[in-house]
Formats: sequence, structure tokens, C-alpha cells
Amino acid sequence: MNVERLHLILRATYDAVTKAGLVPDIGSLTTSLQNQVSDPATAAYQQQISSQLEKLRASLSAIETNDFPPGWKQVLTEHKLSHFIGTELLQRVVEIFSRNAITPSIALEEIQKLQVELTADLTAMTELINGFIRLEFPMDDLKP
Repeated sequence: MNVERLHLILRATYDAVTKAGLVPDIGSLTTSLQNQVSDPATAAYQQQISSQLEKLRASLSAIETNDFPPGWKQVLTEHKLSHFIGTELLQRVVEIFSRNAITPSIALEEIQKLQVELTADLTAMTELINGFIRLEFPMDDLKP
């Protein structure tokens, strides 16, 4: 793979993730989980988690990374960025909640780890894209 193609894929992924508001949505889910763990008797926190999950499910189902060509998805997988593909991230979140249905504190820990991972990878992606721009690597904008 050439740098120009990687630049194009990373830029498209970054744009899709920021447009979908993925990191803030995960952050809101984390906050709701923290509230529920701190005060499990408050039903409003459980409702917040439910509504945050529904919002996240909707945005992950509609995120543009789901429609990337198979080659692009393979590049994301090879570079350990497949969690930016909406269907894969949704599956991971659902799995966390399925495994920890009666242990919200453990679900919180796992969602926090996921949030840190997503944020770190998005930051790294931003730095790479800015480096490509600074070093004047164009995007390989070939049409299919």
C-alpha cells in the first residue's frame, strides 16, 4: 500500500467518525454508566444508559465506514483500526453489555477502556493526517 492511499482511507475514516460524533457518544455512555454505578437505585440513570445505547446503535448503523469498500476495511483491520467500522464497534459494545448485564461496574471499566482506545487512535489518526499534509503527501483519490 502506498502512503497516498493510506492518507485517503484515514481521512475518510476520520471524517466519518467525527461526523457521526462517535467519541462524544461513547463519552456520554461512559458518564451514564458512571452515574448508574455510583447510584444504582436511581432509575433515571438506567434510562439514560438505555437511551445512550439506542443513540449509539443508530449512529453506528448509519456511519459511513460501514459502506467502505472491502479493501479499505481490510486496511483498517490490518492497522488495528477496525473498531471504527460501525458494525464491528456496535458488536463490541453489545457484547460488553451482554457479558456484564448484572455487573455495570465491569461494563463501565470495559467501556472506559474502549473510550480510551478510540480517543488514542483518533488522535494518532489526526497526527498522521496532519503529517501527510505537512509533508505534502496527496490523497490517492482514484475513482473505483
